[in-house]
Amino acid sequence: KPKLMGRPHEPLLQGLRAWGAKIEQQADRFVVRGVSMSTKTLRTQVRVDHSSQYASALAMVAATGARVTLVLRTSEKEYVAEQMASKSYFEMTLSMLQAAGVDVTWEGARVILTPTPRLQEPWTVEAHADDSSAAVWHVAGHLGVGVQVTNLALNSVQADRAVVGFL
Repeated sequence: KPKLMGRPHEPLLQGLRAWGAKIEQQADRFVVRGVSMSTKTLRTQVRVDHSSQYASALAMVAATGARVTLVLRTSEKEYVAEQMASKSYFEMTLSMLQAAGVDVTWEGARVILTPTPRLQEPWTVEAHADDSSAAVWHVAGHLGVGVQVTNLALNSVQADRAVVGFL
């Protein structure tokens, strides 16, 4: 059984089911049969207290042309911003969607993603090197191992970039 299957998927599955997807769990995967979402208005709640990955995955549906509203929750009934896991990674997802042509409005627990005509236009994206992978090498360099880390964006919003400030 793959390690990925051992992770909690329910927040993502609930969101997809709310949008009409039929999901079958098999031993080593999920089989998802969905409906065309490009002309729909979609709304769902998603828990973000353990991971923001599922909120990011559901937000990316807006890139298909669907208008998406996510209601974030850190418990069954409320949203406390300070309790959101990996908030900076969710913010990176929203930033990338904005660059692609999706208007993003985030007010309290509600995130509204509205595709614009820009979404249909070609665009170029510069992918930054991964600060998560680089963090271990920064620490190794600080401990005296002869290593030099290069080509990382100085203005990165990746949370693991903060390790440099601690060294």
